[in-house]
Amino acid sequence: MKKILLTSIIASLVSGSVLANEIEITRDNYVVAETSKYFGVTEMKSENGVNTWRHFRTPPKTEDQPIVRMNRDTIYSTAVVDTEKGATITLPDFGDRFTMVQFTDENHNTFDMIYTQGNETISVPPSTKFMFVLVRTYLADINDTAEIKKLNALQDQLVITAGSTDDYPIYGGYELPELVSKLEPVKRSILDEIEESNVSDSEFMFGTPDYTTRIGREYGAAYGWGGATFKDNVYQYSKNFSSTQCHQTTFEDPENVGFWSLTAYNDDGFMFNDLANMNNGVAEQNKDGTYTVSFGCGDDAINNIPLDGLKQGQKWNVLVRHYTPSEKLFKEHIDPSKTIERVQ
Repeated sequence: MKKILLTSIIASLVSGSVLANEIEITRDNYVVAETSKYFGVTEMKSENGVNTWRHFRTPPKTEDQPIVRMNRDTIYSTAVVDTEKGATITLPDFGDRFTMVQFTDENHNTFDMIYTQGNETISVPPSTKFMFVLVRTYLADINDTAEIKKLNALQDQLVITAGSTDDYPIYGGYELPELVSKLEPVKRSILDEIEESNVSDSEFMFGTPDYTTRIGREYGAAYGWGGATFKDNVYQYSKNFSSTQCHQTTFEDPENVGFWSLTAYNDDGFMFNDLANMNNGVAEQNKDGTYTVSFGCGDDAINNIPLDGLKQGQKWNVLVRHYTPSEKLFKEHIDPSKTIERVQ
């Protein structure tokens, strides 16, 4: 009996010790913990862990969205890189394709975008021991299988060189599934706050501390982790919509240096069908030079994004992206996310 009691006490102490080592997830450490989740997912799904790529060979499929608010306008390659003894990435020749390299550290500091045509080696900034690396190239038409095949061949030529290959440690001593579970209530409360606050765009959300705010960083990590700096990409957010009847928005062409796109998500930040986006590479322009994008208006509607696939009770929203935004965008206050209206 004494032996059983002693065993129980020891087990209890060990269990208590393990729990004590786990850090409670709160609003104060949410950004770092949310970042750790995405680092962990990327390491787990990469070819061989740290310092190897996870290539998205096609635009993200509905059933495979490891990061919130991914888009189908680019082909992604991601990696978690150990920078302790130096690290670089080497890029092949991308020709005249619109290609971007982005680095994000363990504190969700996002560095200015590097625009490249390839044929170069880029040092990974050692802001933290582990860095998230994202290489993406514009794909106007998700049905352009010939271009996707060429982009896949280019992905295979991406090279990571690093002097250290330590495994990435998940924040707070958690296993990844447990961390995901612990994060969810904090994230949900932030998303509710964003909706109540009518946040209009991504200013102050992404970047280094020089041009972010504490609340902006929290909003950015919850709403669209891994976003680019405001000067590189402007993200404009619509409100949530309950009705799946026909909606439309009409807007002036912002004439961005890169491109614009509109993507529909559910209220958890995930695309809910395989036709969730529209961009200026494939959109039909109105006779007056403006664009109209439709939502749930049927196949015959101009530039239609279907709303099929929402679960019972889910709402939908739209994220507008402006890659390398123009002066016209700011000067004329072009924001298609705020002019979405139900069509009677």
